[in-house]
Amino acid sequence: MQQEDLFDHPLPKSGFEFDFYDPAEVDRALAGRNKFDKSSSATVYLQRLRSCPQTMLRPAPPPIEALNELERDFEHAKAVFDVLRKHLVLSHLLPGAPFVPHHLLLLGPPGVGKTYLVRRIEEALFTGFWEFSLSHSTASFALGGLDEQYSGGGPGWLVKQAIEAAVVGTPALQPLVLLDEIDKAPSDRNSDPLGALFSLLEPHSAKHFVDDGFRVGLNLEWVSYVATANNVKQINEALLSRFRVVEVPAPTQEQIAKLARRVFLKELLGQPWGANFEPILTDDVVEALDAESPRDLRQTLRECLGAAALRNSSKVQLCDLPRRRNARQQRIGFL
Repeated sequence: MQQEDLFDHPLPKSGFEFDFYDPAEVDRALAGRNKFDKSSSATVYLQRLRSCPQTMLRPAPPPIEALNELERDFEHAKAVFDVLRKHLVLSHLLPGAPFVPHHLLLLGPPGVGKTYLVRRIEEALFTGFWEFSLSHSTASFALGGLDEQYSGGGPGWLVKQAIEAAVVGTPALQPLVLLDEIDKAPSDRNSDPLGALFSLLEPHSAKHFVDDGFRVGLNLEWVSYVATANNVKQINEALLSRFRVVEVPAPTQEQIAKLARRVFLKELLGQPWGANFEPILTDDVVEALDAESPRDLRQTLRECLGAAALRNSSKVQLCDLPRRRNARQQRIGFL
């Protein structure tokens, strides 16, 4: 087959159907609830699930250009886009193949913009952003639920998120779950919030995932995951093997300069008041911004615009940059 023929097949406009749950299984679970269970969390979510259609839609794959455009904002994360592009191009080969990226783990020092990058990837390629912060989660049942025989038992965070999304009636479901700071999750084997991931990250088991506090199988194969970490050595090797680890280095000065100008322009174009400002950052302002991390650039630039407005000026100048919150702040790992 010639290269130019690979993408001749039209892609579905609406999406790809999949069965979210088995209505008969839910009906049996509801029928088995006694009168004392009527107000429990599991019962409430079983009822909400039963109100959802059995068949859901997974969206048609996004255009490859959406990924190429985003990469221009994150030149330092080229390796991430190389991996995503390979999975995305496969979904464009033939109709009937939804976008199924490998679960990623973005590894890099603090402040290089990993979390911000994941948010932007979701905006370009997915239909929802669900964030689960591992540094704040200590309960072993937070993600995968807790048997109702225990106090506070019921479905976990992921099952609740999935059912709520289905109830809302999202036209097509393909959320991206951010597992933020996965290396900071508690390592106590008696309280492991990551335990459910061993099933969720495997396609065959995710297709019929049974939450410990819900006891009804759900097809969660359509959920994608990206984890972030600073230190891969603190992650269980068996869990780590389920991710595609991609390093995200600190951006160079040149890359920060390009990003600052693009973020500034997008901020102006995306706001109703943006036309009141000149869409150009001077070299001295850009140079002063090279101490900013990618995740802080947008906030800093908005403060600059506010400062310029207070001066009754349409042009951001060096004097508009906010004072450093910490005198010890230094440039972040530029190469």
